[in-house]
Amino acid sequence: MAAETPTIVLVHGAWADATGFDAEIRALRDRGYTAIGFANPLRDLAGDATYLAEYLGSLTGPIVLVGHSYGGNVISNAATGNDQVKALVYLNGWMCDEGESSSSSSRGSKAASWGPRSGPCHSPPRTGARAPTSTSTPRRSAKPSPPTSTPPRPR
Repeated sequence: MAAETPTIVLVHGAWADATGFDAEIRALRDRGYTAIGFANPLRDLAGDATYLAEYLGSLTGPIVLVGHSYGGNVISNAATGNDQVKALVYLNGWMCDEGESSSSSSRGSKAASWGPRSGPCHSPPRTGARAPTSTSTPRRSAKPSPPTSTPPRPR
């Protein structure tokens, strides 16, 4: 019996919204996947993860969660205890150790300070499930992205 095709749920980070995944969603759908851009409410980690977990409960079949940046912590928490979730994919995303907060995992990074979004993380048990292989589709943007790191100092 062939494996059921998973639903792929993409979860954005703190400084974005679900429309940022439009190109990826179209590419995945063109390849036969059901792909959803989840509207992460960005209130606090526990609330965001609970909101996603409740949404996942409305889906049937296997699920692959993709978390970008802060969305990585959200998917880690939301997946806990959900047997439908077959893989977690971190797209430049965060994953805290058990009991670690998102602020402690980013100590020293001013850009990654979440303030009230911080909260304990709960990593799901590792089951050995693997995500389906797919090709990467570059994002198309009308304007260039700002730099994400500090340029090196001149010598």
